[in-house]
Amino acid sequence: MKDKKLSGAWALLSDDLDSEDTPLDALPTKPKREAKEAPSNKPVSKRAPSPAPKKSDGDELIRIDPSRVRSWAYKDRQSEDLADLSYDDLMRAIARNGQHTPITVRRIKHKDYDYEEIAGFRRLNVCIALGIPVLAIVRTMSDQEGFATQISENDDRQSPSFWRRAQVLKKAMDEELFPTVEAMSIKINIARSTIANYIRVARYMPKLFKEKIPLQNCPRDVLFFLASLQDKSDDYLGAWLKEDHADWRFSLSIRKDDVEKSYNRYAKKSSSSGESLAPKKDSAKTYTGKAGRLFSVTRKGEQVLVNILKDGKRIMTDDELAEALVKIMDDKVAK
Repeated sequence: MKDKKLSGAWALLSDDLDSEDTPLDALPTKPKREAKEAPSNKPVSKRAPSPAPKKSDGDELIRIDPSRVRSWAYKDRQSEDLADLSYDDLMRAIARNGQHTPITVRRIKHKDYDYEEIAGFRRLNVCIALGIPVLAIVRTMSDQEGFATQISENDDRQSPSFWRRAQVLKKAMDEELFPTVEAMSIKINIARSTIANYIRVARYMPKLFKEKIPLQNCPRDVLFFLASLQDKSDDYLGAWLKEDHADWRFSLSIRKDDVEKSYNRYAKKSSSSGESLAPKKDSAKTYTGKAGRLFSVTRKGEQVLVNILKDGKRIMTDDELAEALVKIMDDKVAK
């Protein structure tokens, strides 16, 4: 029998969901139409010229030793992003014509490094590979300002994959770089609902998929589908990925139709053979409000555990929460 709940009915998360942690099975089922992105392996030379970073008052434009530059903790590109054709294109262009677009760095105090790269990960690595100094704008900025600079400059060029950005936005919120999603939204000029969608994908993605699937190659509709399988056990998902028809993982252009069809075939096969459709894991969700991340709810069988988080403790104590819950339940009984 077909697993109707996870047959791939939804492709995009809603842009008007208020909770950062709305359950995935409560998400809308009809995708929004939008323009398709160009395949990531198209040469960069076919893209429109990118604007150079703007030099502000107080900035320095200098050439520095790239070996004295480290990438910062919130970079949204990884070494895997240096393995595509666009990176090879960039290296050939800089080797032939020199580096015309500077990277953006800030000074740091460190025994091995003098600067921290905020934007320009690929250009920095090209200069390291070619053994030439890197042209850089040196700017004084906070972590929040650096985060906003990285987002802005990368969007003006070849944006990182949806998965890379999802990871770095979740990391920034988990480490309280911004007090709330709304504060992040204002600073980086991305809609709150869009940020929440990125974070949901990063939070719900099964660990097994992170290990076995090149998620940076997956478009966002594929990522949303994979994240919707978060309540399935690793054994079940692992058995699916071992199937011959799960070879979509090795494609440079992973399509949602291929992934859905592969999963549905396996779900139908395992159901008809009498296999369990994988027990659900204990689910834990974090709820946010205007003050930030307020509390988490963990379901373990028939039990529901509520834990007040750091931002929530600024508003009420455990006793006050207990009193509020008792009042809500008493009101329900009275009705």
